Formats: sequence, structure tokens, C-alpha cells
Amino acid sequence: VRQLLGEGCLCLHMPPVARFILPNNPFACVPVHQDIQYNAFLGHFLTAWVPLVPIDEVCGGVNVYEGRPDRELNPSDQTNPFWLAQTPPETRPVRSFQMQPGDVLFLDPFILHASAPNLAPNARLSLDYRFFIRRERPQKHFLEVDTMKVFAPHQEAG
Repeated sequence: VRQLLGEGCLCLHMPPVARFILPNNPFACVPVHQDIQYNAFLGHFLTAWVPLVPIDEVCGGVNVYEGRPDRELNPSDQTNPFWLAQTPPETRPVRSFQMQPGDVLFLDPFILHASAPNLAPNARLSLDYRFFIRRERPQKHFLEVDTMKVFAPHQEAG
């Protein structure tokens, strides 16, 4: 993670997110988006998606659109009251990955991706981690990885 993010104080956005998608749930899809749209306050960061169950074409997972936009794209019109509006992937080819529990998919904040429906008879379970190098005060709680100390947004780290 340090090699991907560069030098500085490695931090983890708190808390990491545990996700579960119920079995046979064709509606459990996060629309196409860039993580920067949900986490702009982190600046440059890296998302680590870790499945806790086998991921295949039935259980679904993360669909990743090829190519990295060089900026934050504008979402389309808002149609879902819960998620941000979908960001059109234009004509980018999409890839899905078969993964095993404990595998890690790293996502740059600008990579377009979406979650797939879970059509399997078992729940899809995963963890999301957001790592960043602290260059300014984050707006949410964070963990300094080296010291294993948790800081509130207004608290001085050091």
C-alpha cells in the first residue's frame, strides 16, 4: 500500500466498511461510480476491496471499467435516492474478477466501477478499506497505521 500511495504517514479511514449482500438479490448493485465522488475529502487514496466468500459470475463482485479517467467525471441525473447518480462509463469495456476469500482488489479513486448483483444462494460478504497518506486533516476518524492510534477529525495527530 505504501508503494502505491507514496511516502508519508499512512492512514486508514475509520471505520473500515463491512458489506453484505443478501442471497438471490438482483437489486443489490451500487451504480457505476468513482470512489473520489464519495470520498473527495481524503485527497489521493486507495480502496482495498476484500471478499470474505468466493466471488464468481453468480455471486457477483466488483465490475471494473477499463482505463483510468484523469479527472472526476460528472454523474448522470439522480435517479436513486440512496446512491449518487451513476457515472456513465461511455464505451469502456468492463471486467469482472473471480476472487477467493482474502484476495484484494485495489482501486484508484478515479477508476470507474460498480457492484454486481448477487444471484447466488449465499450472502456476499466483503470489507472495504480506504488508505491514504495524511497531508491535511481528514474530515472523518482515521487510524495512523504506524502508531495504531485512532484520531477524531478535529484532533491533532502526531
